[in-house]
Amino acid sequence: MKRTLALDTDHFATLRGAARLHVSRGTLWLTIDGEPDDHVLGAGDDFVLPPTARALVQALDAPALARLDTMGEAWWRGVANATRAAWARPATVLS
Repeated sequence: MKRTLALDTDHFATLRGAARLHVSRGTLWLTIDGEPDDHVLGAGDDFVLPPTARALVQALDAPALARLDTMGEAWWRGVANATRAAWARPATVLS
């Protein structure tokens, strides 16, 4: 499901679960519950939230516009399978 997230300066939104956030305009501050690092995203940036994420996002300095694409469990299974397959391949040693 795709939806638009429009935030005025200093307004917050709560995000839950698997989603891809694409910033179209402005700057967003993003913090995920339980993670030590915060993220600042500018226009053109993408951020993928894991399935268990509980996040808070805020517009900084000026109104911001972002697209939020929620991702179902099947999408995450595909990511997990691709990651396992990549790690299973033998490494190439470059000299």
